[in-house]
Amino acid sequence: MRSGGAWCCGPTSAPIIIFSGVDWQFLRHRHHHLALGFATRTRVLFIEPACTWWWWCRTLVTRPRQALRRLRGLRTLGPRIIIFSPFLFPFQRLFPRLYALNVRWLQSRLAQLVGRLGFRGSVLWITTPLGRPYIGHLDERIVCFDCLDDYASFEYPYLRREMEGVDELARRADFVVATARGLYDQCRRTNPHTYLLPNAADVDHFSAPAGSPPLDIANIPRPIVGYVGSVFEWIDLELLEVLARTHPEWSFVLVGPERHADTSRLSRLGNGYALGERPYGLIPQYVHSFDVCLVPFKITPVTERTNPVKVFEYLAAGRPVVATRLPELESFRPHVRLALGADEFAQQIRRALAEQGEEEREARRRFAAANTWDDRVESAMAIIDRELARLDGRALVSAEVKKSGVR
Repeated sequence: MRSGGAWCCGPTSAPIIIFSGVDWQFLRHRHHHLALGFATRTRVLFIEPACTWWWWCRTLVTRPRQALRRLRGLRTLGPRIIIFSPFLFPFQRLFPRLYALNVRWLQSRLAQLVGRLGFRGSVLWITTPLGRPYIGHLDERIVCFDCLDDYASFEYPYLRREMEGVDELARRADFVVATARGLYDQCRRTNPHTYLLPNAADVDHFSAPAGSPPLDIANIPRPIVGYVGSVFEWIDLELLEVLARTHPEWSFVLVGPERHADTSRLSRLGNGYALGERPYGLIPQYVHSFDVCLVPFKITPVTERTNPVKVFEYLAAGRPVVATRLPELESFRPHVRLALGADEFAQQIRRALAEQGEEEREARRRFAAANTWDDRVESAMAIIDRELARLDGRALVSAEVKKSGVR
């Protein structure tokens, strides 16, 4: 149990502070779905990743709407979600003392904000190691580490200092939830109060397309083999280039923001299309425009311990799926075809193109319908209640022992 104070909230009514690793306006991910689900039961404070004024100036040029939105600091989304966008002093990556100063400043700023907004005694739900320094500073009632990835394997030198604190975060948290079995096993070695809470799908959003295909995909030759999601360094672009060269009869479409990835060679092949980021509301229209959906991940320590949200979303749309053979996806068979290498991917895509019947589509949708975000939120709330009862019971025993004078 964290810092002191009397709490009036019962387990399920305690407010929740989500320390997020992505902005609210980022591609809709686990952070956002859980926040929206929690908000049907209690109040939520969603803390976006802190940014510097230097970052803000650059973003003002490339993504002005996102930059201007951050200037508001606090904004509300409906009656129960408050979003906070903190700023930090620049150049902290170069000067460790400045990093420490930023942490102390944000600790103080968040503590004031939590008191002013009435979030004392909250469940602190941390989704990134960047939230570790704030444990114990927000008058929280209980701390959860929502372990989404193998952070220690991220190849970002500028984040190495923060990402190395994953084991400490797992130890300091009162309990841990993990998205994938590999992450669960890793965290359980550090914290015995660890639970498996996989990702899921917004089934209603993806089950039926809203309107006709978007104009930028409507005229692309079929069949379309597509991917929706972040086009980051773990996407196997070399695999896609080989497939596009050897199968000019197929169109390969990527929908999502790019980072540390270069899609220019794929686009130059004539049957490769990198469309960039699109609003979440339009994503189902793109998915329903695909004849086969792909998850073309490289095999890395990060991807071997990932539970891709997009697979659930593809299946909710009833689309056939071909994915890299990852440990987490073995349980998705036979609804997902798994492959390694260009030859096997081509073989599985060819087979998937033949699986367009209504019976196959309904089987995929039934699988997705058994894995909804509503289900995950219910499970998360049950875990919170269980852990609160455990900590409250431990505190009660401690108080009784202290009262009796036993040492």
